[in-house]
Amino acid sequence: MKFAEIATLLSAAGAADDGGAADNGAEVDHVALAVRDLEAAQDEFLSSGVFALHERRETMGRSSGMVSAVLRSKGATLVLLQGSAPTSQVSRFIDHVGPGVHHIALRVRHLPRAMHLVQEAGVEFATRMIEGSGIRQIFTKRDPESHVMVEMIERQCVDGRFSDANVTELFMQLEQANAF
Repeated sequence: MKFAEIATLLSAAGAADDGGAADNGAEVDHVALAVRDLEAAQDEFLSSGVFALHERRETMGRSSGMVSAVLRSKGATLVLLQGSAPTSQVSRFIDHVGPGVHHIALRVRHLPRAMHLVQEAGVEFATRMIEGSGIRQIFTKRDPESHVMVEMIERQCVDGRFSDANVTELFMQLEQANAF
């Protein structure tokens, strides 16, 4: 199922976060871009004066890893991803598709309800639900046409931040599923 279909389904059912457009549209939590050179991409976005660096992290799975940078602007979050080895999911994504949108995250109020709703419509997941401190998330399988994964994310508190533990768990689940 395509991004627009998932977003429309969630919006129509009221599973989207209350802060969305007109309180009925699914709100984009963040967009993740797969890049070949994290430093160059980060410098490009920061030099615009629009984004500020929020955090950087290195994530290791069982057999590969990635480095990432979270950039924030007023009302927008961009996550830059770079594989740290040729076997990394991010490197494999770039090898197959090229640099670009890796996933789009939609914020939902109640993740289990949103999961059930989209599963009934035929959506398949690439991961199981991942829970961290103040955050729950799940990823759909990649759309074969756009190559985009949809992440559904529930932030249970204002500072529902990604932790090393939940990012590592996500990375390992995608490795196990051979998904990139």
